[in-house]
Amino acid sequence: MTTSDLLDSRDDLSALVQAGDLQIDPETGEVSGWSAATDTEQFAYLTRICAEAQAVIKAQEAIYNAARAALERLLLERGEQSVKTPYGTPSLRTRTVRDGRPDRVVEVVRRYELSREQEQLIWMCATRLDAKELDALAEAGVLPAEAVASLIEAKTSSFVQVVLPRTNHTSQG
Repeated sequence: MTTSDLLDSRDDLSALVQAGDLQIDPETGEVSGWSAATDTEQFAYLTRICAEAQAVIKAQEAIYNAARAALERLLLERGEQSVKTPYGTPSLRTRTVRDGRPDRVVEVVRRYELSREQEQLIWMCATRLDAKELDALAEAGVLPAEAVASLIEAKTSSFVQVVLPRTNHTSQG
């Protein structure tokens, strides 16, 4: 399927992203609007688009975070939980994250004189084991490497990351 076929067959052209003269399908990565550019020029052009977008995102994120901090300060100073505005309602929110600490299990079992069955029930609540700590136990010879390998599940995903070139900030004089 060619790019023009894709554009003709799509019901929702708004799903395409306009980047300069190009239209990019964010789901497939298919690009339309290329001139007779070489592969090297295409890589450079797309990388430049990514670099410029990252700079804009970083600047906007700084503004967003500063505005949120200012809103938090205003809400706290005025003793308000939320304030309705024409643009939305900033609200003070709290969230408590509760996590069981595996490093405390041995001490808690000893302190509360829990049975082996109770300790097993605690360990059955674990949904994740620290792979680095398990690897360290295998390297130290405390656990068989094969046992550790059987406990660890590795998932790999692929993505593109654009690393911006370093700029030289030294002044010349």
